[in-house]
Amino acid sequence: MGLQNKINVDYPPTHTFNIERMEPTKVLKKRIDLLNEHFDSFFRGERFLDIGCNKGFLSFHTSKNFKEIVGVDNSKKDIDVCNEIKEIKGIKNIDFISSSFRNFTSEKTFDRIFLGNVHHHIFREIEGHEWIAKWKDVIG
Repeated sequence: MGLQNKINVDYPPTHTFNIERMEPTKVLKKRIDLLNEHFDSFFRGERFLDIGCNKGFLSFHTSKNFKEIVGVDNSKKDIDVCNEIKEIKGIKNIDFISSSFRNFTSEKTFDRIFLGNVHHHIFREIEGHEWIAKWKDVIG
């Protein structure tokens, strides 16, 4: 299966993008356009943490505006796709980690943190609102 097909298949269909042009497609394009329109300054800084990065589009999208990006997802399959794209595109400032949010740790802090479609997963994984306390470990 080609890399573009790996991006286009599987749940969720809201994370598709064109790998050649590194442009979002379909629902993801609408989301990125809205984020850029209303929160453009959010996507600039030193360190960016992309929790629930899925197939990595937002991490790749922000790589131009941050010194360092970490994408985290509990799907090893998706992280493998992210690393394959990273290697093909020669992007050096992103690290992708296969981990649940509960098990994610970092010695570094981040000035921007994005949670895509993961709030309900984190709530379930960490059994309620205790996940909010975990932020103290990753917010700079």
